[in-house]
Amino acid sequence: MADLPYPVVLTLAILAGVAAGFINTLAGSGSLLTLPALMALGLSLQVANGTNRVGILVASLVSVITMARSHAIPRRSAGTLAALLVPAAIGAWFGSRAAIDLPDDVVDRVVGGLMVVLLATVLLRPERWIVAANEAPVRVIAPLPMVVMAAIGFYGGFIQAGVGLFLLFALVPYLRFGLKEANALKLLVVLVFTVPALIEFERADQVDWPLGLVLAGGQTIGALIAARVATKSPRADAIIRALLVVVLAATAIDLLVR
Repeated sequence: MADLPYPVVLTLAILAGVAAGFINTLAGSGSLLTLPALMALGLSLQVANGTNRVGILVASLVSVITMARSHAIPRRSAGTLAALLVPAAIGAWFGSRAAIDLPDDVVDRVVGGLMVVLLATVLLRPERWIVAANEAPVRVIAPLPMVVMAAIGFYGGFIQAGVGLFLLFALVPYLRFGLKEANALKLLVVLVFTVPALIEFERADQVDWPLGLVLAGGQTIGALIAARVATKSPRADAIIRALLVVVLAATAIDLLVR
């Protein structure tokens, strides 16, 4: 990859952004495409990790606006969501601070193992991912859901890759949101906690803004396409669940085998 002409590598980065924007909007782990693309352009892992947040922020904003216009983000969850956004944002701030000096490959093994657990849950207990349309989400009145969201926020601020999958796991089987509305809420949570994370990476001079904006352009295109699928398709739940299985399996293999 490093021997390719710069315009070719840049084009591949844009295409990776399109694919990542699509995957992130419907499931998660798009960063497993964009992080290697940014590193292929010569960035260190630390700077690639920070630069990746530019595209995530822009694509998440586009997806949230698109879904809000289509009323895909349920208003009935406003109280629950408010209680979850704050701990997620705080966790992301601490996670981004920890990520400025990334540890070694132990992170890959831990995340890969978590992906296997999530994949087993989706495949072996599929009924937990099916929520009736009239079933109300669990009200966040206990500290445990907020602790879970803070932990997910910490992970998202730390490395980002796969955080959407953890959010879906928390919102669907645990808090009992429907898969389609949970996917929309996931994007809003990611948008909120990406802000403090990006600020910290910028303060540490670990953001390459020109490359980040190029990547953001590709991710925006992918996010727009995926948001239309999520809001317009009558089979959105089935599409998201199928993509979820594929992404979980691919992520686990990538992190545990390499």
